[in-house]
Amino acid sequence: MRWVDKVLLRLKSLFRRPQVEEELDNELRFHLEQQIAENLAKGMSAEEAWCAGRRSVGAVEQIKEECRDMRRVNFTENLIQDIRYGTRMLSKNPGFTAVTVLTLALGIGANTAIFSVFDAFLLRLLPVKDPERLVLVSRPDKIQGGFNAFRYSAFEHLRDHNSVLSGIFGITMPERTAATIDGQTELVQAQIVSGGYYSTLGVNASLGRTITTEDDKIPEASSVAVISYAFWKRRFNSAPDVIGKKIAINGFPFTIIGITPPEFFGLMYGYSPDVTAPMSMQAVLTGRGFILNNRKDWFVESIGGRLKPGMSEEQARANLDLVFQQALASQDRTREMQLQVVSGSKGFWQLRERLSMPVMILMAIAGFVLLIVCANVANLLMARGAARRKEIAMRLALGASRPRLVRQLLTECVLLGTLGGAAGLLFAVWIGHLLLVLVSSAPFPISFDFRLDSRILGFTGGVSILVGILFGLVPVARATKVDLTADLKATSGCSGRGHTGIDLSKVLMVSQVAVSLLLLVGAGLFVRTLRNLKDLYPGFNTEST
Repeated sequence: MRWVDKVLLRLKSLFRRPQVEEELDNELRFHLEQQIAENLAKGMSAEEAWCAGRRSVGAVEQIKEECRDMRRVNFTENLIQDIRYGTRMLSKNPGFTAVTVLTLALGIGANTAIFSVFDAFLLRLLPVKDPERLVLVSRPDKIQGGFNAFRYSAFEHLRDHNSVLSGIFGITMPERTAATIDGQTELVQAQIVSGGYYSTLGVNASLGRTITTEDDKIPEASSVAVISYAFWKRRFNSAPDVIGKKIAINGFPFTIIGITPPEFFGLMYGYSPDVTAPMSMQAVLTGRGFILNNRKDWFVESIGGRLKPGMSEEQARANLDLVFQQALASQDRTREMQLQVVSGSKGFWQLRERLSMPVMILMAIAGFVLLIVCANVANLLMARGAARRKEIAMRLALGASRPRLVRQLLTECVLLGTLGGAAGLLFAVWIGHLLLVLVSSAPFPISFDFRLDSRILGFTGGVSILVGILFGLVPVARATKVDLTADLKATSGCSGRGHTGIDLSKVLMVSQVAVSLLLLVGAGLFVRTLRNLKDLYPGFNTEST
């Protein structure tokens, strides 16, 4: 428990400093009095005993400083002092501070917005139970370059005869459908799922119940529906009596039986279905009348499942493919391809594959923009540092060490970066909505809820600190290289002596122009590509409505 005692001592020294200092004074006074008493016992006079005791104890203030160093609180205290001093210096120059913070906010905000999209679509796991054990099953079509749908009979065969999945579900996503609520009609995003969808994912309704296997049975198919939390909040004003209400989809009445949790959006981030109906209602939601009332005509676009403990994706692929081929053989259909089994921890991979390249390109562009921002701020800081040369020379002449000055100046830079990051979060919300317009090209709109969670805040904080150090290194290094004699004798804030060697401001300017030119050329090519796509004939008349 020694490390616990050390931590408690440091916390006490930091937050209860007056009491700790008083205890230190009392302890040193006790040692001095003890030494004086011993000297008096040896026959010394009072004055001699006091002088000998002081010599024996040593320099009191130096001993106090050594004790503070042993408690490791000097660094924290100095950091707090640097933050206070840096805050005062920035408040004395509001124009410089405002321009710098706004410049940083644009660069950091763009990177935060793009990272939020990158994290949501490419990194984040599904908000379900044990997402690492989910797998998705597809049937690639090499001839058409796409994916084939499954007949419901094949899905049932996989469900009933596989030995690797503890749960399995099928899902179909029709195009947007018309829903009528209280006489008002609007387009909604819908999906059709099998009865094991929610139970396999481990998702329970926040209100009511979810769809079960009983809802898949025919005849007398169950016309029930589960609505999303966002749709319930937007369309029903979070009314608690929504369970049991009717909603007409394509003119067919459905009974609302449940509401999904607020964090659950489905299997594809960006596509959050408003209404989910059982597989038995495929004929209604697809708009194909009652052609699909026969179970043999049902189809499933995608299949997902949960691996049993100890099973791997390769084992699942081998077993499911074998079962699938057996199902095809029973139907005299042999010209089929093997199944593909991939991890389903992040949901459907088609959207991720489509968005991965655009998002990566946007991340690279935002990184270049941030480098330009750093160069701009570095030039501003070097101009400001030239005006503070006499101040820095005076502090060095009074005994301040160069490392101490470097740390104090870097603290100011990190403060600027932190303020820019805080302001950048405001820009990130607006930029995030703009990004969705640029990357959304699906037949259904991509929805994205920008929330300041711990991942986004951590990314923004890390970028802010890194940027603060990055744009501050060159100006700080240059500002602390002063000639005490020349700078103290200077009548103005800037020394009149010339600088030898490489001019860092010119290097930054050239680098900034080079990166800006690169981005300008890339933007021109991007605009040209968009114009070519606009002039491309899609195969139908786009002018008529």
